[in-house]
Amino acid sequence: MKVIVAKTSGFCAGVAKAVAMAVEAADRYGRVYSDGPLMHNSQAVEALAKRGVVAAECPPAGSAVVIRAHGVPPSRLESLKMQGYVVIDATCPKVAANQEFAVRATRSGKTVIMAGDRGHAEAAAVLASAGETAALVSSPGEVALLPKIDNPVLIAQTTFDPDLFAGIAKALATRFPSLAVRNTICGETGVRLAEMRELAREVESLIVVGGRHSANTKRLIDAGRAMGKSVFAVETAAEIDPADFGGVSTVGIVAGASTPGWIVGETAERMRRLGNIPPVIAPGGAPRAAASPRSAAAPPVSRLGPERMAQ
Repeated sequence: MKVIVAKTSGFCAGVAKAVAMAVEAADRYGRVYSDGPLMHNSQAVEALAKRGVVAAECPPAGSAVVIRAHGVPPSRLESLKMQGYVVIDATCPKVAANQEFAVRATRSGKTVIMAGDRGHAEAAAVLASAGETAALVSSPGEVALLPKIDNPVLIAQTTFDPDLFAGIAKALATRFPSLAVRNTICGETGVRLAEMRELAREVESLIVVGGRHSANTKRLIDAGRAMGKSVFAVETAAEIDPADFGGVSTVGIVAGASTPGWIVGETAERMRRLGNIPPVIAPGGAPRAAASPRSAAAPPVSRLGPERMAQ
């Protein structure tokens, strides 16, 4: 069996920054609390807890609180400060930029429409920044349900599907000719989708490694299945069932942006053992790690830091 690992793996830059800030804060204060899970990956959250970064909805009074990579509504941030918490804002810079743009757009008289996932923490944070007039659209079909809007401007959840965003933009422009469009999808999202589609053309089956609550991981799964591939979604290598790969000669491995590099490595190693040959990297060179954990030989907890994966 030939196993091909996508070039891009490990934490994206925004998640890596949040992890680095949280670990540094834990080293300084002894224990810190993230305002909800720091990212959508339970294994990374568990490893962070061992480093002193504990996810909590109601942190102890006066403690240090790390804002998750997805950000929080402005009211939540202000409330934490007013209650006397030490606040470490680890919001992804691209999400923070989205929030700031939403504020500026609303103040200038525009109505923000966000292409995003209902219930997603980032979407909630950005929409709250835009105020009560803002609207969320998850598909082109929802455009017809919107009320009349003056001076609309479209932005996107940073992990939103680029093709779906284009469809929503087209539908909105038809209904609102004055629509302004600002594509705020993170480049990392498009890169991983493009690599997955390229890889899917070369393999029989795909393994998508990522948290079950991760929006960008779900997009990889959906995109792979849309191409007619057998896609197996796992959070860890232990979830791989050898029976799924009987008679399969080529398998591709891709990962969501909040998946730690060590989990990708363990998944590749398990498939290597099944196929009895070393995994290879997709054409184009060594894997481009978007700031994943430290070397593959180190314990998972120690690898939750700012370093990039050894190439």
